[in-house]
Amino acid sequence: MYEIKKTENITEDLKITSNSGELVIRVEINISAMARKISAAQMALLAAKSKAEKEPNNTEILNQYGNATVRFFETVFGGENTEKIIEFYKNDYVNMVYDIFPFINGVILPRIREVSKGKADAIRKNNKVRLIK
Repeated sequence: MYEIKKTENITEDLKITSNSGELVIRVEINISAMARKISAAQMALLAAKSKAEKEPNNTEILNQYGNATVRFFETVFGGENTEKIIEFYKNDYVNMVYDIFPFINGVILPRIREVSKGKADAIRKNNKVRLIK
């Protein structure tokens, strides 16, 4: 029997704690649907960060950087979870980014790359033309 294993979503729990409580966020990412969106949001965030570093006193550019950060979080965590995170941090975006980006960069993005690479390798393997001798 030929068996096919369905690609599962990436599921991770993020627990954020403070002296005043804790917040647990479940992150579920469908690789097929979200990998490109996350990549695009990440590129927009990096572009906004670069501009903000060049003009750190430009309020408009800093606002664009903040908006790009929120959009990136919404892409990774979803809108509802992003709102919970922002509320938990009481709109302290600097500490929010400082605390949460290691989770994104160390857990979520490597998992996306791993699954995406596996899918790409499988597609390349299955698309080879085989000639019957």
